[in-house]
Amino acid sequence: MSSKKSYLGTYIWFGYMLPFEERLRLIKDAGFDSICSWWGDDFAFMDGEKEKHVKLSADYGLKIEHAHLPYAGSDALWREFLFGHELFEIHKREIINASRCGLDTLIIHPYENVKILQTGNYGIFLNYMHKLAEIAFYSKIQLAFENLEEYELLDKLMQEFSDNSAIGFCFDSGHAHIANPGNYSLLEKYPEKLFALHLHDNDGVRDQHLLPGKGTIDWQNFICSLQATNFTGSLMLEAGYPFDNTEEDGNDAYQEPPILPEKFLKAAIEACVKLAGYTRVSKR
Repeated sequence: MSSKKSYLGTYIWFGYMLPFEERLRLIKDAGFDSICSWWGDDFAFMDGEKEKHVKLSADYGLKIEHAHLPYAGSDALWREFLFGHELFEIHKREIINASRCGLDTLIIHPYENVKILQTGNYGIFLNYMHKLAEIAFYSKIQLAFENLEEYELLDKLMQEFSDNSAIGFCFDSGHAHIANPGNYSLLEKYPEKLFALHLHDNDGVRDQHLLPGKGTIDWQNFICSLQATNFTGSLMLEAGYPFDNTEEDGNDAYQEPPILPEKFLKAAIEACVKLAGYTRVSKR
């Protein structure tokens, strides 16, 4: 990772139900350089057509560094289900669509429920992934698998696709802190395969998506490992104004944050700048 300049980014959803362009303005005003977004139609009611997002972001001086493919139902890719084939066709279409719209990196979850690793068929899953990898390569899209509740699958996938320059991974700090706290072996083993970052903090138990410094991650240790990679992209936050998705009443519905979005984004950019500071003092 270059120590000359650290680019700072944040996920377009940071906890506030606002029009897409309003969030772009707020993010730019806060001082960010880039965003990550959602490459699906689930939130079109609020975000508008995703195909327009690259140009809209550029109009506000922001780059969509990567976008996230939807992952609902992705366990079907591990079974002989019709929906698995339908989901594959959706991913295929959206990889091509993203390339035509000017994106260069997409994030994919390899599963939805970790239990599928024991109950599903790895051969079926791998066959789908080889097809998507070929489509990504010819579409000039980098397809990044995200680490979830374990490292083993992502490790196998990086070995399987070691010769395909279109396949890499997105390192999610929050997921790693729950599954393998302090373990950054993926960064060390595959420094050339790191395509994207999702940076957020937690208490080591719950996937809280807190700002860095609000949980228990040792960020200097993480940045030290990051600097040994070939990564040149943004320090990309995937944090939002915190609300507990596991309340006693089971309510995980949207809750209006009690502070203005400008105040949250001020704290977010300060947290990101602090991480960037570590890149100048950590040992290579």
